[in-house]
Amino acid sequence: MKYGGCYDVNTVHRHWSWPKAQEAVSKKGHAPDPARLPLEGLLNSALCENSSLGVAEVVPTSEQMADARAWFQRTFSVYVLSLPSAIERWNSIHRQLQNLGIEGKRVLGVDLTKPGGMAEAQAEGLVPNSFDYDEAKHVAAKSMGGITGTVGTAAAHFRALSTAARNAHGKPLAMIMEDDVQLGPDFLFRVRKLLEEEVPCDWNAISLKSRCPYGECISPHLTRVRPDGN
Repeated sequence: MKYGGCYDVNTVHRHWSWPKAQEAVSKKGHAPDPARLPLEGLLNSALCENSSLGVAEVVPTSEQMADARAWFQRTFSVYVLSLPSAIERWNSIHRQLQNLGIEGKRVLGVDLTKPGGMAEAQAEGLVPNSFDYDEAKHVAAKSMGGITGTVGTAAAHFRALSTAARNAHGKPLAMIMEDDVQLGPDFLFRVRKLLEEEVPCDWNAISLKSRCPYGECISPHLTRVRPDGN
């Protein structure tokens, strides 16, 4: 259901709920009819598995936005992953951040397509020396196709995490984003509302976007994601 309903490259519907994913793959004979045997990916799904929850609950006032901006600047260091060649994408996200009053530090992405790219990533500690890239490509070809971009992105995120750990500057939290994100005008307000009203105190990391998360809804906008073998 996850591969056929959420990661199918032949469809533009990349953010289906688990019921929509099951409906899609059941038509191909790869899952039971959801009306007969629903396969739940989330416990307490009624709490958070509804696309309408993505709509802003309130329109913040200018004063609320100013407060949220000041809070964000005190709380977050921001790092943006961007390949050296992606000048236009970096300029786009840089403008978005400036418009929101956010200072973002550019962290160069990892390009494994260039000669010696894998060796450089391993030397930096971004990819384990024990990682068998050829074997991984062979295995991945059976299910998900090429993995050069996937491995490069994962390595880049490790670089961003390392950069964030070294450069906290007294701020308690770090936010890492890729250079193709689109930030809404109320982004800072909604992030503050999420952290102050919904996030459990013992959480260490949050993904602001997940496809077909497997786990348990704990609030209208948060899922405790559990290992699913992916």
